[in-house]
Amino acid sequence: LGEGATDYAFATKEPVWLVADNLLDAPHMVDALFMECADLARSAAYIRIRLSGLDRHAIMALGARNTGRFVTGQATELLQFLADIIGLKLDHLLREHGMLRRCIFARLAR
Repeated sequence: LGEGATDYAFATKEPVWLVADNLLDAPHMVDALFMECADLARSAAYIRIRLSGLDRHAIMALGARNTGRFVTGQATELLQFLADIIGLKLDHLLREHGMLRRCIFARLAR
């Protein structure tokens, strides 16, 4: 996703957004997040992943086939913890494979 896409896709500034029914309350760009499975993801959790090396965010989307699997008010600490671990690992992998520098230079070249 491009720069600013995370903020555009989320309807909230919170790190985790739980949607009970994607047909009623789907984020912008739900098709880009779930691609050909967008119609199958009836309920979803959208989690911001901080990529500190790029000073950007990514999105992790978890979908369920049934509505109501993810609802406002559910505890989100585990999802936030997973997002923190994934963000740290992605930063490490990007740095390790030289991708971080290429991503930053590609962004600056725009």
